[in-house]
Amino acid sequence: MDLQSSITNRKVLILGASGFIGQQILDDWGELAIGTHFSKPSPRTVYFDVLSMDLSSIEGVSGCSHAVILFGETNPDRCFKDPAHARALNVEGTARVIDQCRNLGITPVFASSEAVFSGSRGLYEETDVPDPILFYGELKAKIESYLLRTCESFLLLRFARVVGVRDNDRSLFTSWLKQIESGHDQIICARDQWMSIISIMDLSNLLKLLILAKSNGMFHLSDG
Repeated sequence: MDLQSSITNRKVLILGASGFIGQQILDDWGELAIGTHFSKPSPRTVYFDVLSMDLSSIEGVSGCSHAVILFGETNPDRCFKDPAHARALNVEGTARVIDQCRNLGITPVFASSEAVFSGSRGLYEETDVPDPILFYGELKAKIESYLLRTCESFLLLRFARVVGVRDNDRSLFTSWLKQIESGHDQIICARDQWMSIISIMDLSNLLKLLILAKSNGMFHLSDG
């Protein structure tokens, strides 16, 4: 399947393209992507502040079919320590972007998380009701509910823990490897946490397939 002909030359907007996940997606889409950044500028992204700017201010946005929503406070500890900022960014700002997508005729693609579940039993399916125990998961669940209530065309993707293989990509396994190579005799790990994982490459490829197939609805993305 030829990528460009499959989406009739429409582009994909990647909101938060300077992060770990966003960089991979931006690389994979190449010239068919418009990427934004907030605090980490790059030659391939444009500045966008979700709390003060509208999507219509982004050059070329009218030519986009989908907007991948990756921005936000993604660190659960920082969400807990500064709930007001996390709520403003992860809920209020994200809801504004979803509304703007709907008004512009762009399909929102919301990056949610397995953290919308408590993890008390595992093997969750898309039909299971969220029961988060983390504040971060509560915020994700609020946007999931908002998306389901307000949009007919959308992709809601619950990511497993995303891992990479590039040096200094700050993902789980490469961070452990860096600690080992630096001579650390201990790696701090949780003994009471189980998680699914997905490689950054597989996630990006699955996202591309879902967009090309014009899929609609909620999907769990995991390698296991």
